[in-house]
Amino acid sequence: MEFIKNREYYFDRVIYRYYSCSDGAQMIINNLNNHTVTYLEDLSAMLFNILETSSYEEISLFLNENDISSMELVDFIDDLRESLTLNCFARGTSTENVESEESSSDSQVLDFHEKLFEEGYLFNFHMDITNECNIRCKHCYHPFEDYCINGCLSLGDIERIIDDIYDLGVFSITLSGGEPFMREDIYEVLKYISQKGMCIDLFTNATLLDDDSIGKLSEFNINKVSISLYSMEDKIHDGITQCKGSYRKTKEAIGKLKAKNINVELKAVLMKENFSGYKELLRFAKDNSYKMILDTSITPKLNSDLEPIGLSISEEQYRKLCLDKETNYYANNNKPLSPNEPSCKAGRYGLYCDSIGNVQPCISFKLDLGKVSEIKRIWTRSEVLKKWLNIRNKDYWEYGKFTYCEYCLEICAGIAQLENFDFKKCEKSDCYKSKIRERVHKILKGGDYSEKVEDKESC
Repeated sequence: MEFIKNREYYFDRVIYRYYSCSDGAQMIINNLNNHTVTYLEDLSAMLFNILETSSYEEISLFLNENDISSMELVDFIDDLRESLTLNCFARGTSTENVESEESSSDSQVLDFHEKLFEEGYLFNFHMDITNECNIRCKHCYHPFEDYCINGCLSLGDIERIIDDIYDLGVFSITLSGGEPFMREDIYEVLKYISQKGMCIDLFTNATLLDDDSIGKLSEFNINKVSISLYSMEDKIHDGITQCKGSYRKTKEAIGKLKAKNINVELKAVLMKENFSGYKELLRFAKDNSYKMILDTSITPKLNSDLEPIGLSISEEQYRKLCLDKETNYYANNNKPLSPNEPSCKAGRYGLYCDSIGNVQPCISFKLDLGKVSEIKRIWTRSEVLKKWLNIRNKDYWEYGKFTYCEYCLEICAGIAQLENFDFKKCEKSDCYKSKIRERVHKILKGGDYSEKVEDKESC
């Protein structure tokens, strides 16, 4: 037991959150060294928590009360080290109750989040910390005329929000804007969140990141830096951002982040302008071990301006994506939406706060839940939120009425509200894509492409 007294099992750059539940315990562990997530439950979660937070005497008492021998403890730390795939600590876990995100299925991860929700915990919080940005992306949902710093949350405001959401159970925080690095106090924000033991996702265009700023980022609990990269051709990328030189700056920052072992995620909104280069984006991501997310969703601006919709890819281009095994739109495997499932997880596992403190279920769903100063009341007692959380797929006006409904990937209440001013009326853009997916699925399954698909009047 000497290694316990000397803390020789110390887990460096590993952050976690312990949740006490009615029928046991749950824990999530984020390994910032290799960007993996591990889940513990019941006795394993309790044991890890007490090893990290308690004195030698308290640990010894816990081991005795639960009849855990020294050898079993060593095995526990050994197995946990293997699960986290770290090289920096000294032996053990009963792997029976350990689940790594790399090996766990989506359903197991979903079960973890659903369990926390049922127990009353809020897990994720998304916050715009500024509405100022240094570029002007053509497809951006923010009205550019609203880009200003007046009225944005102060550092003191943000720290109070962090304290409140920590009490509600939040472990994961997403920071976006605008461009987060337009804030001069961004590193104070990151420091405060990290000191609370939370992990941070940063959404950025990366054009403001240099060697010094990237070096500072490595000091904080950065889970990932999510960066928009629209093309591997500077002319196309800069044309979309409407900022000459943005491609070079973004590309350089991506490489420097990787060199500092900071997890990078790449995102590309596909438009007519950059569609022809999506294969090169996928190749770049694969060659450098980056996760790449291709997105075809272009939404109206938050003020309901429909101008960005004209940038959307054509029917033929979307069909090409659905036929491409390398994309997340590949239509060979289809799983229809269940009528009794929530249409999306907005407001269920996380909430969103804009740069002046308005709370919504998510960034695109403008359902007013109140001010962030009331976040505890909103999460625990808001009737508006409770009513939204009771909405199921079957509650949408057109759900299941047409054959192509089986090919809908997700009903987005936010986009539906922006398009139709009624979130229960399915969004036209997704109905359009579902029709294409149905046709492509028939091709892949050997069906008749010429077979007509019933049109929906509302589309």
